[in-house]
Amino acid sequence: DHQDHMYGARFVQAAVERYATTTDRPHFSVQNYVSYPNSSLPPTLDPQTAEEKLGYLKTYAWTDHQDWCGSPAGCGDRKTATRPTGAGWSQTIRYSRGDGTSWMTEGVSGRLWAFAALDGRMAYWSRSGPQALWQGPEFLPGDGIDSGAAAVRLWDGRIGVFATRTTLGATPQEYGREIVYAVQDAVDGAFGPWRSLGTPDTVDLPGTSAISGPSVAVDDEGRMTVYVRDSRRTLRARAQETPGGDFGAWQALGGSGLQGDPVTANDASGRRHVYAATAGSVLAWVQPAPDAPFDGPMSTGLPQTTGTLSVRPEGDGVRVFFRRPGIGTVATSLARAAGPAPEFSPVAEAGGLGGYGAVGIAGDLLAGRAGAGTVGVVATDAPQPWQESRMLYTGAPAGVTEGAGTAVAAALGLDADLHVITTAPAGGTTPPGSRTPAPWHRAVQPWTLAQAGRPGSTVAGGQPPR
Repeated sequence: DHQDHMYGARFVQAAVERYATTTDRPHFSVQNYVSYPNSSLPPTLDPQTAEEKLGYLKTYAWTDHQDWCGSPAGCGDRKTATRPTGAGWSQTIRYSRGDGTSWMTEGVSGRLWAFAALDGRMAYWSRSGPQALWQGPEFLPGDGIDSGAAAVRLWDGRIGVFATRTTLGATPQEYGREIVYAVQDAVDGAFGPWRSLGTPDTVDLPGTSAISGPSVAVDDEGRMTVYVRDSRRTLRARAQETPGGDFGAWQALGGSGLQGDPVTANDASGRRHVYAATAGSVLAWVQPAPDAPFDGPMSTGLPQTTGTLSVRPEGDGVRVFFRRPGIGTVATSLARAAGPAPEFSPVAEAGGLGGYGAVGIAGDLLAGRAGAGTVGVVATDAPQPWQESRMLYTGAPAGVTEGAGTAVAAALGLDADLHVITTAPAGGTTPPGSRTPAPWHRAVQPWTLAQAGRPGSTVAGGQPPR
């Protein structure tokens, strides 16, 4: 990216780190954006939203030359004034971090866990069952945690959370980013300390800030594997050698020009699928059999996407969701590992007309960003418009289908509170996709936070409330 933008962002990181040490403030989140690389990537905005953004760019560029500010230097960016559309600037909004959708998971006995970075620390909320109240946020010790999280349920029912952590350091050479994770000491118990997996970019100091967020899978034996896009835009992986044991060395899995975060899921046979977008399509890494070495990267033949992918297991395959460039509609294809290469069903429209960013999947419900920037939901069975809310949020929504068939989607609002939406349980004569969800609402109601002494910043090795 432009060096002014990169190092300006590092000044912001330093300011945020200092601000986090103050006490007289609300909780806060951070959103990271892609800048100049957007010029070579597919547009993410539909025409109406792009036109609205162009209006803001014209204001920034001071195209009307009215003396709004009384400054002899002028009232806008004169370099932008000659072409406010830039090199596709008005057609795109793309996040560089925190756009993953796997930050909520179901533990044992129906307990849900949701994770998000607040104040540079990892916060979590939990709910012990469908009729129980959400509790939180509680915080894992340690700071420097970047936006985004990936949560997994381990073989024994414990929960693990993965993230990236940035160290500013006193010199440019000390600046770096690493993959970290924390695991519960016992089922529904406290979280242990952060452990570092380092970075695959050990010989590329200027690029250590460019690794993606982690995507994590657990095999049938209980071993975790973390997947990361490195600064050279290839896929890297690091796997546990035994369940609960140490991780091996970083592996190079190839690929080129990868965008966004990789995504992963296991199909019903236990075969691992990993997908990553490029500027022109999607690449795949698929195991021919459980525990077998990956085949890939393989061309999928999928069309161009906006770079954010979501996946869910579906029968003997894995369903891939993505946004179509220039219109924002969510499309989908089912991948089956039936031969030497995965076979993909014809691409179909999944719903959610317009908007941008990654979509969370909760059963037959999609949750994502509509064109106005607010969170919306839509059924996956037909190309319908978003059922928009008025809530602005950061990052991307997450979704979980509970054991009873209830779909739960969650998003982190700009108020730094967890917001959720829930459908009725599956069953009866109600067809999939027609269960109207209740409105979005705060997971933890304000009166609960007040009783806990808002801002609710209980620092935890983290025994959840019962």
